[in-house]
Amino acid sequence: MATAKEEFERLKILINSGRGNEVVHVVRVDEERKRRLENKAKPGGRQQTKFVLECGDGDAFKELYAEWDRILLEVKNRTMAIDFFTRGVKAVTKEVMDEWRNEGREPQIEPDF
Repeated sequence: MATAKEEFERLKILINSGRGNEVVHVVRVDEERKRRLENKAKPGGRQQTKFVLECGDGDAFKELYAEWDRILLEVKNRTMAIDFFTRGVKAVTKEVMDEWRNEGREPQIEPDF
Protein backbone atom coordinates (compact mmCIF):
# COMPACT_ATOMS: atom_id res chain seq x y z
CA MET A 1 0.00 0.00 0.00
CA ALA A 2 1.16 3.48 -0.76
CA THR A 3 1.74 6.27 1.74
CA ALA A 4 -0.15 9.55 1.59
CA LYS A 5 2.97 11.22 0.13
CA GLU A 6 3.23 8.60 -2.64
CA GLU A 7 -0.47 8.96 -3.52
CA PHE A 8 -0.12 12.75 -3.49
CA GLU A 9 2.67 12.49 -6.06
CA ARG A 10 0.50 10.24 -8.24
CA LEU A 11 -2.37 12.71 -8.00
CA LYS A 12 -0.04 15.58 -8.95
CA ILE A 13 0.99 13.64 -12.05
CA LEU A 14 -2.67 13.16 -13.00
CA ILE A 15 -3.43 16.83 -12.47
CA ASN A 16 -0.36 17.98 -14.40
CA SER A 17 -1.23 15.69 -17.30
CA GLY A 18 -4.68 17.27 -17.66
CA ARG A 19 -6.62 14.58 -15.82
CA GLY A 20 -7.37 16.64 -12.70
CA ASN A 21 -11.14 16.41 -13.14
CA GLU A 22 -11.23 12.61 -12.90
CA VAL A 23 -13.12 11.19 -9.94
CA VAL A 24 -10.91 9.45 -7.38
CA HIS A 25 -11.59 7.64 -4.13
CA VAL A 26 -9.13 8.31 -1.31
CA VAL A 27 -9.21 6.02 1.72
CA ARG A 28 -7.14 6.50 4.85
CA VAL A 29 -6.50 2.83 5.52
CA ASP A 30 -5.69 3.00 9.25
CA GLU A 31 -8.70 5.22 9.93
CA GLU A 32 -10.98 2.95 7.88
CA ARG A 33 -9.65 -0.15 9.65
CA LYS A 34 -10.35 1.43 13.05
CA ARG A 35 -13.86 2.45 11.96
CA ARG A 36 -14.64 -1.08 10.78
CA LEU A 37 -13.28 -2.66 13.96
CA GLU A 38 -15.47 -0.38 16.09
CA ASN A 39 -18.45 -0.78 13.72
CA LYS A 40 -20.47 1.95 15.41
CA ALA A 41 -23.81 2.83 13.88
CA LYS A 42 -24.02 6.31 12.40
CA PRO A 43 -26.74 8.55 13.88
CA GLY A 44 -30.04 7.29 12.50
CA GLY A 45 -28.24 4.41 10.79
CA ARG A 46 -27.21 0.83 11.39
CA GLN A 47 -23.99 -1.02 11.96
CA GLN A 48 -22.21 -2.39 8.93
CA THR A 49 -23.23 -5.99 8.25
CA LYS A 50 -21.70 -6.83 4.87
CA PHE A 51 -18.21 -8.31 4.60
CA VAL A 52 -16.59 -8.60 1.17
CA LEU A 53 -13.26 -10.31 0.61
CA GLU A 54 -11.34 -10.15 -2.67
CA CYS A 55 -9.45 -13.44 -2.89
CA GLY A 56 -7.20 -12.37 -5.76
CA ASP A 57 -7.08 -15.93 -7.06
CA GLY A 58 -9.75 -18.26 -8.39
CA ASP A 59 -8.45 -21.29 -6.53
CA ALA A 60 -8.29 -19.35 -3.24
CA PHE A 61 -11.92 -18.28 -3.76
CA LYS A 62 -12.94 -21.85 -4.53
CA GLU A 63 -11.25 -23.19 -1.39
CA LEU A 64 -12.63 -20.47 0.88
CA TYR A 65 -16.15 -20.80 -0.53
CA ALA A 66 -16.05 -24.61 -0.26
CA GLU A 67 -15.30 -24.32 3.47
CA TRP A 68 -18.04 -21.73 3.98
CA ASP A 69 -20.49 -23.92 2.05
CA ARG A 70 -19.49 -27.03 4.04
CA ILE A 71 -20.16 -25.27 7.34
CA LEU A 72 -23.43 -23.70 6.17
CA LEU A 73 -24.76 -27.00 4.80
CA GLU A 74 -23.93 -28.74 8.07
CA VAL A 75 -25.49 -26.25 10.50
CA LYS A 76 -28.23 -24.93 8.17
CA ASN A 77 -28.23 -21.60 10.00
CA ARG A 78 -26.40 -18.56 8.60
CA THR A 79 -25.81 -16.92 12.00
CA MET A 80 -24.39 -20.13 13.45
CA ALA A 81 -22.26 -20.70 10.33
CA ILE A 82 -20.77 -17.21 10.67
CA ASP A 83 -20.03 -17.93 14.34
CA PHE A 84 -18.30 -21.23 13.46
CA PHE A 85 -16.32 -19.58 10.65
CA THR A 86 -15.22 -16.76 12.97
CA ARG A 87 -14.22 -19.22 15.70
CA GLY A 88 -12.13 -21.12 13.18
CA VAL A 89 -10.34 -17.98 12.06
CA LYS A 90 -9.71 -16.94 15.67
CA ALA A 91 -7.99 -20.29 16.23
CA VAL A 92 -5.22 -19.19 13.87
CA THR A 93 -2.92 -17.64 16.46
CA LYS A 94 0.28 -15.73 15.76
CA GLU A 95 2.21 -18.90 16.61
CA VAL A 96 0.21 -20.88 14.05
CA MET A 97 0.80 -18.18 11.43
CA ASP A 98 4.55 -18.23 12.17
CA GLU A 99 4.57 -22.02 11.85
CA TRP A 100 2.72 -21.90 8.51
CA ARG A 101 5.06 -19.20 7.21
CA ASN A 102 8.04 -21.41 8.07
CA GLU A 103 6.42 -24.27 6.17
CA GLY A 104 5.80 -21.99 3.20
CA ARG A 105 2.02 -22.31 3.50
CA GLU A 106 1.27 -18.58 3.58
CA PRO A 107 -0.35 -17.43 0.32
CA GLN A 108 1.57 -14.78 -1.61
CA ILE A 109 -1.44 -12.50 -2.15
CA GLU A 110 -1.31 -8.81 -1.32
CA PRO A 111 -4.40 -7.67 0.65
CA ASP A 112 -6.47 -5.05 -1.15
CA PHE A 113 -7.81 -2.80 1.61
